[in-house]
Amino acid sequence: MVYQLSYGLLPKDTMFGTYLEVLEGDDESFELEDPTPDDGGMIVPRSTDVGRPLLSDNPPRVLRRGGPGPEVVAMLDIDSFGSFLVITEAVRAMIEALEPDIHQYWPVTIVVPDRDPARYEPEDGIYIGQKEGRVPDIPVREAYLLNVCKRLDTMDKELSHPVSDRGFFAPHHRKEGESVRLVYRREACVGHHLWIDKFVAMSLLVSDALAQKLKDAGTTGISLRHSEEV
Repeated sequence: MVYQLSYGLLPKDTMFGTYLEVLEGDDESFELEDPTPDDGGMIVPRSTDVGRPLLSDNPPRVLRRGGPGPEVVAMLDIDSFGSFLVITEAVRAMIEALEPDIHQYWPVTIVVPDRDPARYEPEDGIYIGQKEGRVPDIPVREAYLLNVCKRLDTMDKELSHPVSDRGFFAPHHRKEGESVRLVYRREACVGHHLWIDKFVAMSLLVSDALAQKLKDAGTTGISLRHSEEV
């Protein structure tokens, strides 16, 4: 079975969102190890979401989470930062158990502003460091930036529709009254657990084995939608 994985999703009753920003490192330092175009979706040297390995001499090392604190909005097991997944060690272990040494992981420390009243400056009741215009940050999690390093052709171009002349799934091109159907080829998916389909925009696909591991662990921040396959 094939599942579409969505990630970085907060609980439905969350009133305020969160975001991640770089404090140390450079999220624009990435470039593709191999930017050679193929017959799939567009590839440019700085693409970070095309299913190929990346190079960086200064990857992000510290991310600050803005918005409500973890005591209000809990940290997610799989969060998003640009086109990267931000995952826990537990999630990394699940992936590596099925596909060792394929995907890329960059360790990052996630920090949040220190809002603990126990660390107020006693003489004036403000946060340490606030006099300098900044509330100090405290680390709350060690995590990883994940780059998915599998770029496959798994869509069934005969059964899926609408499909463009170049073989891309193109639901935005459907004609009035035309249905939309996305189908994957089971034999092309066998043996793979986490990948991007080069003919389906914004696809992030997982096997039933990985999906089950994520479900059994109660992984937060995700949605798994079963995709049709033949």
